[in-house]
Amino acid sequence: MQKHKRWSWYEKIIQCSISFYDDIRSYLKNILPALIKKVSLYEDKEPIFDNFGIEKEIDNILSRKFWLKTGAFLVLDHTEALTVIDVNSGSNIGKSNQEETILNINIESAIEIARQLRLRDIGGIIVIDFIDMQKSEHRKKVEDVFVDSLKNDRSRISISQISEFGLMEMTRQRVRPSLIYTFAESCPTCGGIGMVQGRDTTVTKIERWLARAEAFGKEKSYTVFVHPAVFEFLIENNEERLTMLRSSTLLNIEIVVDAKISIKEFYCFSTKRFADVTSDFNPGKKPQTSAVSQRDEATSNSDARHAGTSSALQGTAEVSATRNGNEIKYGRKPRSARRQ
Repeated sequence: MQKHKRWSWYEKIIQCSISFYDDIRSYLKNILPALIKKVSLYEDKEPIFDNFGIEKEIDNILSRKFWLKTGAFLVLDHTEALTVIDVNSGSNIGKSNQEETILNINIESAIEIARQLRLRDIGGIIVIDFIDMQKSEHRKKVEDVFVDSLKNDRSRISISQISEFGLMEMTRQRVRPSLIYTFAESCPTCGGIGMVQGRDTTVTKIERWLARAEAFGKEKSYTVFVHPAVFEFLIENNEERLTMLRSSTLLNIEIVVDAKISIKEFYCFSTKRFADVTSDFNPGKKPQTSAVSQRDEATSNSDARHAGTSSALQGTAEVSATRNGNEIKYGRKPRSARRQ
């Protein structure tokens, strides 16, 4: 009987599949006949997830920010070592008693956090940052509400007291991976950290690359492929940053937009040979003259093939380049469009 105790926690089991409905009833008939009355068949035309708001709940599970009814909100951040939950007052700033307002927000948050821990299957070390409470009895009240909200949680839980800084540390048994890792995957752009390299940092890296190319290279003209956001950053304020970039060296620089690369990436091509030379002048690498000569000799036979493509860089046509053995097409705005 004990191993089937969890069935009593459910108020109702609604099944939209007739076959599963029959299977559940057959199972309960042999194990716990008293619970058969909790099983019902869903027969409405509206999808069952839509009718009961399940889709919205799934979206909330994937969201980093969760809004509460009073206007406050929770921010849940997952790291490799722990999960951090931050309580924010949001639009609920209170008009009279600030301490009572903070207490009510923290109580509401404690109840919802207990629910989110179960819904999201969050386990391991968890740190909750409640809004600071000056009175110790208020902190104790929030602790009691939180403990009471966790009474139906099947996982083993250990909770510390709320510190004077509003922090509560707890551990929750990790039975399976959190749902955030089941329904979502790391962002391919930021790698899961929630931030990307700033546009100005990318421009600074381009400037340093050009400085190395000027110091160690023989060529004087380069085409730089950048993300559209970096390009827009360069032409802001009447191309102020683009002018500064071009004046930082004595090289001839042409900027081309490439929506296929990330905001932190850039690729530099020799305008003369139309070859990718980005790796030739990476940080800490000083090309040898012999290596450059061998590279020039190896590519001399293909110069004629790329002569027409290189001249297209001066117009508004689509540019074709070879990167890592694959031909990729790039498009760029004409000069007149970039200055608008």
